[in-house]
Amino acid sequence: MQPTGIVRDERDPTFDLAAAKLARGLSGLTGRAVADGNVTDGAIVIGTAKSARIAGLGLPLQSLGREGFVLRSVAIKGKRTTVVAANRSIGVLYGASRLLRIAQMTGSLTDVSVTDRPKLGLRLLNHWDTVERR
Repeated sequence: MQPTGIVRDERDPTFDLAAAKLARGLSGLTGRAVADGNVTDGAIVIGTAKSARIAGLGLPLQSLGREGFVLRSVAIKGKRTTVVAANRSIGVLYGASRLLRIAQMTGSLTDVSVTDRPKLGLRLLNHWDTVERR
């Protein structure tokens, strides 16, 4: 399934970043522009349980914590879509990154089923290795 657009019902800077990351990454992988769109076959739907569209899917979001996420291939209104859902927008951003990795490694977004719940309360990055040492 080729990605056709990115659908989101929620807006904030983190959602904007997740949508931009998906658009840039998927456009690069497919060679076709992927931008905001409607629910069609191939759409990537991102959001949290605050979105009625995401809440209506019955995904197991309650146990994921603030940074966990679910990636699923689901039908919405009869259209084959891939959903990136989380409890908070930061989880959607992490899910978008994982979805891009899956697309890059497999070349497909068909039958995606990933649930990620971090073992730690907050994900931390170690930037020490990126510091130039003299």
